[in-house]
Amino acid sequence: MTVLSEPRTSRPGAGARTAMAVMAVVALAASLSAQTPPPPTSTTAPEQLSEAQKAELQMLTKWLRDDSMSPDKRRDTATLLVNKGWPAAEAVLVETLSNKESLAGRQAVAEALAAEFSRTAKPPKVYVDPLINVLGDANDTLRRTAARALSAYGDQPDVVERLRALATDPAKPIDQRRGAVAAFSQMPPISANIVEALVVMLEDKDAELRSRVIEALNAMTGVEMNSVAARKEWWAQNRTRPPIEWVAKLNARLRQQNHQLRQQREQLEKRLLAAVKAIYEATPAPQQGEALLKYFGDAQPVVRALALELVDQKIIGQNLAVPDPVKKAVMERLTDESPAVRAAAADVIPYIAEPKAAGQLLAQLKAEADVPARTRMIKALGLLRATEAIGDLVK
Repeated sequence: MTVLSEPRTSRPGAGARTAMAVMAVVALAASLSAQTPPPPTSTTAPEQLSEAQKAELQMLTKWLRDDSMSPDKRRDTATLLVNKGWPAAEAVLVETLSNKESLAGRQAVAEALAAEFSRTAKPPKVYVDPLINVLGDANDTLRRTAARALSAYGDQPDVVERLRALATDPAKPIDQRRGAVAAFSQMPPISANIVEALVVMLEDKDAELRSRVIEALNAMTGVEMNSVAARKEWWAQNRTRPPIEWVAKLNARLRQQNHQLRQQREQLEKRLLAAVKAIYEATPAPQQGEALLKYFGDAQPVVRALALELVDQKIIGQNLAVPDPVKKAVMERLTDESPAVRAAAADVIPYIAEPKAAGQLLAQLKAEADVPARTRMIKALGLLRATEAIGDLVK
């Protein structure tokens, strides 16, 4: 199974040595920009840029337009430009977004805007026109990304009205209309006017548009209805209700969806664990230790917890000696990122005959914040008869 042998982290492949240094700068700067406050509004006129700023803008512009750049690096470059907040940087982004000869460049800018706008209280309106134009592009991925970026303008009434007018105008290109509906589907229920417009569009001649309208209404109102007649009846009964009630319904729907997703995840985890356990039991005894070590390093916490369970059942439970590499792996799980795995490690540690177990348990206990894990570490110390820990425990 791939999940058992997959490394927990992966590094991107290296490119040419000269490019690596340049790309590292972009990636690092983009990473830092993601931790900074939302992009500033445009305050610096082009002629006010310093020579260093002009050089930086020229460099970033060159990278953004370079077709040899990877999509990730191009997006990172666009992100840096978005966060500059300079009119000159905005002009570069608008120009790239409007350049139909560069799909990769447009996609990079659209992705950067969608990501940054999700952290921005009021996205700049300079991007509205080019984003709306992108809604009519032949590339579906680009259209959807632009729609996601436009959804961030949900609290700007003039932009919302433009999208509403576009969505309801049968003379406009159908892809643009569908894109406007897609933007609405990602907005909160901002006004009855929007819902009213969408309900009217349920009668549109375009089947794909009607389908997207249904999705948008389901998302905005929190009420799942795939029947046009049922939705119209619902609207007749609810059109005077304030949006706050739709928000409450939406929250209830999201809670239900989360519950269903948790149940599905639990079922998948059970199937995964059953498969992993079956593979372990079918592994020849001399190779089971190696298999355990792979499980201990798995990316999924449930698999790492299963490794501890297997040590308990298949080694300790059968009065077998725990191999030193397995002991080491068990002790390392005491500082696992998952509280459940740390707790499971504490259950096993008293029985692996590790001389340094008490000291490591006590050290972890001092830093442990999870109550169930702390409780089981204290129990483990008691089983180890670690009298030296009593003074620390009563403090």
